[in-house]
Amino acid sequence: MSSIAVVTGSSGYVASQVVRELLEVGYHVHATVRSTKDLSKVAHLQKLEAALPGKITFFDGDLLKQGSFDDAVKGAKYVFHCASPFIRGDFDDPQAVFVTPAVEGTKNVLSSVVKNKSSVKRVVLTSSFAAHLKMKKGPANGKIYDADNDWNDEATLTEGSYMFSKVTAEKTAWDYCKQHNIDLVTICPSFVFGPTISNRTDGESIKALMAAANGEAYLPMFAMVDVRDIARAHMQKALEERFPEYSFKEMDDGESSQYADNIKIERDLGFKLTPPDVFIPDGVQSVIALGLATPKPKK
Repeated sequence: MSSIAVVTGSSGYVASQVVRELLEVGYHVHATVRSTKDLSKVAHLQKLEAALPGKITFFDGDLLKQGSFDDAVKGAKYVFHCASPFIRGDFDDPQAVFVTPAVEGTKNVLSSVVKNKSSVKRVVLTSSFAAHLKMKKGPANGKIYDADNDWNDEATLTEGSYMFSKVTAEKTAWDYCKQHNIDLVTICPSFVFGPTISNRTDGESIKALMAAANGEAYLPMFAMVDVRDIARAHMQKALEERFPEYSFKEMDDGESSQYADNIKIERDLGFKLTPPDVFIPDGVQSVIALGLATPKPKK
């Protein structure tokens, strides 16, 4: 019998890739969605299931409803909590848009884990570099961000509400898991780019890739996963080399004096992170291939 792994927010940009990884190695994925009455947003996952050895069962999962994840987590070995709002713009009620879903959703998922502690071996929380980034102060040591020593203590509900939601949710998760003796791992990506496997266009990363592919804007290079100074220059060069027939908006070739420490993921998981000059063109190629963008030919 296949081991069960839960993925919350399964139709999302990052979560969909997590589902694919699990299906490839034969897991039975309990994939949560807002409503199983409308599975149109997970058609891409159903296609993956048909092509890969694993299996998917979809469950309703409401971040704001206590007990909503109980059925999905029952019997699971691993829980990947990916569901959390990330929307750009100004909102009249950032508490309702960002903080409550992120924090209460995390607690609701973890409460379901507590009810199934006999089976769940580990929880993996998709947090964000936003939980550790300090726009004004910078890293504690002046140069390199360290997730163990740097927490975003600048963001507030009214100024940087998304960042505030991420740091509050991650701290809530650590406190909750310590209290209930749950094995927790957090992943703190910066702005995520790369190929998409879905036709959905509502994600911020996909919007940015589409805008870049359409020649309308350059990609937001701030706080990318690979933070080497030369990353921005590589982005423009990489796109032009991959797609010499298209015209792309020039990027700001600014310099960075701050970095993020990702040695843990390379040391503990044993793999090298994909550099931006690979994953950015891959991402642009995917939105072109799916018909989500129409590049402008060079004149």
